[in-house]
Amino acid sequence: HNFEHACHVVLNCGYFLYLFGAKMSSLDKASLLYAALIHDVEHLGVPNVSLVKQSHELAKLYHDQSVAEMNSLAVGLELLQNPHFDIFVNLSPAERSQLRQNVIELVLSTDIADAYRRKRTFARIEEYSSSIDGSLDISTDIGKQILLSLLLRAADIGSSFQNFMTSKTWAQRYYTETNAWLLSEGRDIFSRELFFSDQISHMDNYVGNIVERLKTTKCIDETFLIVLQENFTANKNGWIEEGNSLLEKWEKDFRITYKASFLKEKEEKDEEKA
Repeated sequence: HNFEHACHVVLNCGYFLYLFGAKMSSLDKASLLYAALIHDVEHLGVPNVSLVKQSHELAKLYHDQSVAEMNSLAVGLELLQNPHFDIFVNLSPAERSQLRQNVIELVLSTDIADAYRRKRTFARIEEYSSSIDGSLDISTDIGKQILLSLLLRAADIGSSFQNFMTSKTWAQRYYTETNAWLLSEGRDIFSRELFFSDQISHMDNYVGNIVERLKTTKCIDETFLIVLQENFTANKNGWIEEGNSLLEKWEKDFRITYKASFLKEKEEKDEEKA
């Protein structure tokens, strides 16, 4: 969760809009791109469930609901109140209000742990589909919101749909970020077995689901969906084949690079207390 990830997601969304955004208004496109840019701003690198368990100040502020996403929204939308950063200064009050609502809904949709919101979005695809050809009716505001949220979710995990080199690069970054947080909590790093199985579970229960839901909308070119599916399958197979050896190397690199720095910091704090 860093600026490079934000850029990656924005570029993915931009590409999706280039391919499938012909029926989207400029306001819809701006909403998606801004949501992509801010969706993880000031992310602490800590899962929401852990923030809640710790009774973190942000968890208290946002009543344990989509804590990281709520905080990113607060920061990202507050920026627009500063004239130096207000890129939407020329929008009318009504347009600004609509953009704000769009961005809020989109950023909240990136909370992977929010099963209720995810299931509601998936269920609404059929509800707002055309009776003629079964495609999602994006002439309605809700239909457009559903499609945009699916595109942002796909962009957020975009490395899962790209080549294996890209996929494993981002997997290692997530591994490093998560373990840095575990060490900061005084805990040991992820076991290889747990991280390996978590990645498989994520692919099966979330990534694959996104592809299937995009298919269901019938708004995305079938050829492009085939590419997504093929890359996803190749990445899953690559992880099954190479995941354990990759984790062995990542663990060694992490312990050398990061654990030493955390231990040094701990020693310095202990010395200060003494």
